[in-house]
Amino acid sequence: MMTNIKFNSGKIKAHISDMVISSHQAFIGIGSNLVAEGFATLHQSLSAAVLELGCPELSIVAQSSWYATSAVPVSDQPDYLNAVLAVRTVFEAERLLDHLQSIEQRFGRKRSVPNAARTLDLDILAFDDAIFATSRLEIPHPRMASRKFVLYPLAEIAPDWRHPVLSMSAHELRQACDKIDDGSQKCQLFS
Repeated sequence: MMTNIKFNSGKIKAHISDMVISSHQAFIGIGSNLVAEGFATLHQSLSAAVLELGCPELSIVAQSSWYATSAVPVSDQPDYLNAVLAVRTVFEAERLLDHLQSIEQRFGRKRSVPNAARTLDLDILAFDDAIFATSRLEIPHPRMASRKFVLYPLAEIAPDWRHPVLSMSAHELRQACDKIDDGSQKCQLFS
């Protein structure tokens, strides 16, 4: 399509194509077992982090309930509070990761050792139906299918979502995880 665009006092011709801004669906796991500075409770801290996620490039489509969960692997850490968010975003996966990590930093996240206690953990669980791994990111999240703190909230908001590698729905993954759990993964609705 050709159109005339006024520029200052003259006219220029410009070619305008139908612009389609593609968006992606992603699931983000959110959790913490240490209260971030400036907040009284985990719930207040995590609720503030959810608000921080929203920006012009990302909208939250659904949020699960909050779940009180034990640390995985089992440790003497305090319990976590976890949820899953469904989002639409124009960010590509690695740019979404950058966005999440900048929020983690603002909430005082320190990356010391794997599975350490943390003030905020934001993980990309799935990104469209993508399957890939880079030096920074693996999609779908490599351990999501064995973690109740992911599967319970995911199955709550998207029971029919299908894992692109395992070809199982979130509901089926939750049931399978329940069958193999040795009782070490506490996961209950937070009230």
